[in-house]
Order: sequence, then C-alpha cells, then structure tokens
Amino acid sequence: MYAPHQGATLLPAELRAAEYELNGQKIPAVSASASRDEAGKIHVTLCNLNPDDSARVDCELQGATARRLSGRVLTASEINAHNTLINRTTSSPPSSPVSRQRTTGSPPPYPRNR
Repeated sequence: MYAPHQGATLLPAELRAAEYELNGQKIPAVSASASRDEAGKIHVTLCNLNPDDSARVDCELQGATARRLSGRVLTASEINAHNTLINRTTSSPPSSPVSRQRTTGSPPPYPRNR
C-alpha cells in the first residue's frame, strides 16, 4: 500500500477528517500520504482507520495537472489480514479508473475480527 512512496519525494497533503475515538483516545479517521516518484508520477494513499464506518473522501490535486487518474480500494475479510511472500493475494485490490482532477469516494471500514 505504501510501496510507491518508498524513495519518492514527500508532497504536502492537507487533510480534514472526522475523528475516530477508542478508549478515550482520538485520532483522525483517515490518514493521507502523498509523494512524487522519480518518473514524476504522483501517488496519494488514503487509509480509513475507523473499523466501524466508511469515510467520505474528497480529493483534489493542486499544483499539477493529472493526465490520468486511477484508484484502488484495498480491503480484506479481517482487520489484521496481510500479504506475505507465500500468500501474496490476501489483500488484492481491483483497479477502478477515476476521470477527474477532483474525485470523491467512500473507503469502506476495516472489518473487525469477530
């Protein structure tokens, strides 16, 4: 999920998000990372940290013009699911094209282990 940011140049990202509260501690319900790789491609990663609710996200690219946009939603059946060298597709996102300079979406919540 964060591999495209490795070795890339950090870009400023402004985020306004609702808070998620657990045991009296609050954090933003969504986190954001943005970077530009050596080829000039801009990567933005948004993560919904709230395991109970989806989060409405409005994303606007400023200071650059996108020639092509694409988005993927990464989710799995359990909150602690992860890919390994042996099981590479535990979490495997489908691609869904985005066709505007500004886009809106609703990342789903993480599933809880029940």
